[in-house]
Amino acid sequence: MPGLSKSSLHAKTMVIDRKAMFVGSMNLDQRSLNINNEIGILFLNPEIAVKSAEAFDQNIKKVAFRLTLDTGKNGSKAIRWHQKTADGEIVYDSEPHVGFWKKFGVGLIRLLPVEFLL
Repeated sequence: MPGLSKSSLHAKTMVIDRKAMFVGSMNLDQRSLNINNEIGILFLNPEIAVKSAEAFDQNIKKVAFRLTLDTGKNGSKAIRWHQKTADGEIVYDSEPHVGFWKKFGVGLIRLLPVEFLL
């Protein structure tokens, strides 16, 4: 169908000091700042900001991993992914729900000289 693309928009929402909120499309990177067309709105409304922050605080553990940087006995550092479940907590030593080919692709992309876009 004409006009349709595979791109999609998803909002970035930020609560600032529980007094203001920003809602927009901009990623916090150089590409969004200098190349992409982005839009956003900053509004001062403590009531909405507080409700949004509280909803986030109450629900984030249900939908996201908590990451820790653990130091091993030999001094090496490793990321751990912690997931809350109804039965307790699961700790992963490698990125969960990511298969070999995804990790392989990310490893290849890391070799590209695109640091200036981040």
